[in-house]
Amino acid sequence: MSAKSVEHLLQSGFEQLKIDDSNVNKMNRRRSVRIQIQYNRSLPDLSLLNLGLDLENNNLLPKKSNIEAESKENEIKLELENIHYKRALEQFTYITKNEYLIRRKKTNNDDDSPCGCTLTRGQIVSSEFGCGNKCLNRAINIECDDRCKFGHLCSNQRIRKQENAPVTIFITEKKGYGLFASTDIIGKDTFIMEFVGEVVSMAEFTKRSKSYSKQKIRHHYVMTASGKNLFDATQKGNLTRFINHSCDPNAETQKWTVDGECRIGIYTKRTIKAFEEITMNYQFERFGKDAQECFCESPNCTGWIGS
Repeated sequence: MSAKSVEHLLQSGFEQLKIDDSNVNKMNRRRSVRIQIQYNRSLPDLSLLNLGLDLENNNLLPKKSNIEAESKENEIKLELENIHYKRALEQFTYITKNEYLIRRKKTNNDDDSPCGCTLTRGQIVSSEFGCGNKCLNRAINIECDDRCKFGHLCSNQRIRKQENAPVTIFITEKKGYGLFASTDIIGKDTFIMEFVGEVVSMAEFTKRSKSYSKQKIRHHYVMTASGKNLFDATQKGNLTRFINHSCDPNAETQKWTVDGECRIGIYTKRTIKAFEEITMNYQFERFGKDAQECFCESPNCTGWIGS
């Protein structure tokens, strides 16, 4: 397409047309020119705009500005996120708390007694949170219950209040679905989400394993609980089932006592940046009899999961 043709296409509504042909010597290799266009100032709400045009293969293709490109990239991310999210949720039944298929066992209520934390009058007036790092219950991985005198200002009820971090699901290159941070998750020991599933006995899970094998279900999403019980998120669970293994993880599991019951929370080991994958080390945490190849690609990768 000639410059005149371009001028003919663009003459309506534009004040001037300038062609930068400094790369004429490269035209044989790639017929591309950059055209700077100034909108007619008589048009309302319009100012100077630099627009790149690619005439290669006789096509008039607008080259988006950095802002437009970034906006489009974010739109694509959101679209992919929605697609991956919906497809991932089709694989299991989503639940927000554990479902017990065995008799529930609770510890003595004396073990999770009020912690004795205090706040000054000024701290209470300014709505500062109580039960911080010096909380006696927190020190032994027990969450405060509804008897805590700070009520909604108690910061040691993260699992019971489901104070989940913002996360999303994306497809990874080699590991299938993965869980990613939607925004920065700041600091160490920050609560991400509780790992939930069906609480079953070891005998029940042995039966399930055989059934999963017949159904050609390759991946089991299981963690050990207290005693010989297991949390099985294969058929029922939440987004934590998509957390992949890494030999250099940024998150870890912690067992906490909440209202007398053993619960498993996922916590940060360090700050996790937005759109960074959330990972943990499966060793001694997940059930599986055979080691699997590891694709975490971290500098200290052992090459195998569970080796």
